[in-house]
Amino acid sequence: MAEQAEQIEVVRLNVHGEYLDISRSFQDKTFIVDERFFRVDLGTHRFCCCKINIRKITPNHNALYCGGCNLRIVLPGNISTFAELTDFLKEHPGGC
Repeated sequence: MAEQAEQIEVVRLNVHGEYLDISRSFQDKTFIVDERFFRVDLGTHRFCCCKINIRKITPNHNALYCGGCNLRIVLPGNISTFAELTDFLKEHPGGC
C-alpha cells in the first residue's frame, strides 16, 4: 500500500522570497496565542528547514519566528486562522 504524499500550502513570508510550508491538514484550524500558549508551531521555514512558530510579543502583536535562522515577522495580534495569516501576508509581505 503506497503512502499518499502530504499536501503542503506554501505561504510567501516576505519580498525576499522566504516561504512557510504549512500542511494542508492544518489549514482550517484556528490557532490561539496568548500568555498561556507561548508558541504555536505553524510549519517549516523553507530556507533553513526549521520550525516556524507564532509567539505573542506585545499585547497587540504576535510574531512569526523561525527557531533555526531567527527570521521574525510581526503580525497583528488578531490573526487567528491560516486563511487570515495568508491573506495578511499577501497584502503585507514582511509583516507590520
